Amino acid sequence: LQEPIRLRPLHSHWEAGHFCDYVLSQLPGGTQGEIRTTLDRQMQQEVEGILAVHLKRLQRQAVGHAAVVVLDVSSGEVLAMVGSGDYGTHQFNACLSGRQPGSTLKPFTYALALERGILASSLLPDLPLYPVHIEGGYIPRNYDERYRGPVRLREALACSYNVPVVRLLEQLGVDVLLQRLRRLGFDRLQEGAQHYGLGLTLGGGEVSLLQLARAYRCLARGGLYSREKLWMDQPDPPQEAVFDGATTDLITHILQDPQARVPAFGRSGPLNLPFPCAVKTGTSKGYRDNWTVGYTPLYVV
Repeated sequence: LQEPIRLRPLHSHWEAGHFCDYVLSQLPGGTQGEIRTTLDRQMQQEVEGILAVHLKRLQRQAVGHAAVVVLDVSSGEVLAMVGSGDYGTHQFNACLSGRQPGSTLKPFTYALALERGILASSLLPDLPLYPVHIEGGYIPRNYDERYRGPVRLREALACSYNVPVVRLLEQLGVDVLLQRLRRLGFDRLQEGAQHYGLGLTLGGGEVSLLQLARAYRCLARGGLYSREKLWMDQPDPPQEAVFDGATTDLITHILQDPQARVPAFGRSGPLNLPFPCAVKTGTSKGYRDNWTVGYTPLYVV
């Protein structure tokens, strides 16, 4: 009681606070002694700095928080995890929270289509023509409210058009996509296919940023899915082949094709990197959240 209280910002004492909290929550009961984690300290500090700069730039757009996860593609090790702009004031880890992922789920619908013999060059309808049986009168619309007629699958995915992927899911079946997403670790999708409807491919459910990074790591690994590793002597998580390698290679080729996304994203911008990188963006309903996922043979970000 007599000890004088000296208040200091938590960030002056904590490094990678969100990650440390997550590791502690995942350690087996009774774990003692030093824990050597997978975190790359230099990368973590660099990511925190980048995040702080971008949040400052986006203040006028009412952007208050951001989160980043970086995984090693080969090992699944978490190399960086930032759950908010400032752990000192926001211990809540947005990397683990459930949010609507928007268009970031579209590649998995297209992967199912490619498995069934549809080609990257196949024509899909981006047209305002809808069958009368669409449940609840749901009518998909593109982000820019425009239609482009017949488009090739490659362009439809690269440009993230909504209408073609919804029409594709009509053929595949919502239940087929939902089962595959659950195999990819999206365990927050607990409702039935009828609950999500065709909007599932547009992000009409909840996932976490970490779950999304795991799923894209599966694409980067030729269809092999496994959970991440948090500490060095952690046993290797079990693996499952969720997609075949030819399918994921083609999805990757489309997502890293800068020419294919020109109609929607233009020839310059933050998605055009000086090295090959498969990228996908997503916007949640009501424009509340923006997502970007990118991967190379080395990293998923």
